[in-house]
Amino acid sequence: MSKKNNTQNKTEEKISTKKSFIRYNISAFLATSVDYLTLMFTHYILGVFYPYATAIAATAGAITAFFLGRHWAFMSTDGKLSHQGLKFLITAIGSIILNTAGVAFFVEILQIKNLMIAKFITSILIGLAFNYPMQRFFVYK
Repeated sequence: MSKKNNTQNKTEEKISTKKSFIRYNISAFLATSVDYLTLMFTHYILGVFYPYATAIAATAGAITAFFLGRHWAFMSTDGKLSHQGLKFLITAIGSIILNTAGVAFFVEILQIKNLMIAKFITSILIGLAFNYPMQRFFVYK
C-alpha cells in the first residue's frame, strides 16, 4: 500500500467525540500557552494596549490551534487545507472577537484588574462554549 493510501485511510477514520474532546483540550492547552505567552510579551514587555495585545495573542494561539487540530486533535488532513483554513479563519475571527470582548468585559465592567485572570476565565468559557463545537462540527467535520 502506498504512503498516500495509508495517509488517506488514516484520515478517513473518524476520531470519536470523546477522543477528539480530550485531544482538543490538550491542543487547546498548548495553543493557549502560546496565546498567554504572546499576551504577556506584547502587553507587559512591549507595552501594547491590552485589547490589541489580546487580539495579537489570540491570533498566535489560533494559528497554533489550527495545525494541532488538523494534524492531531481531529486528525482531519483529508480535507483541503484551503477549505479547512477558511472555516477555521471564520471560527478564529469569532473566537478572537469573543475573547477580546470577554477580557474587556471582565476588566472594564467587572473590574477584574488582573489581566491574566480575566484572560483565563474568558479562555475557558470561549473554549468550551464556542471553539470546541465549531472545530468539531464545522471546521474538521
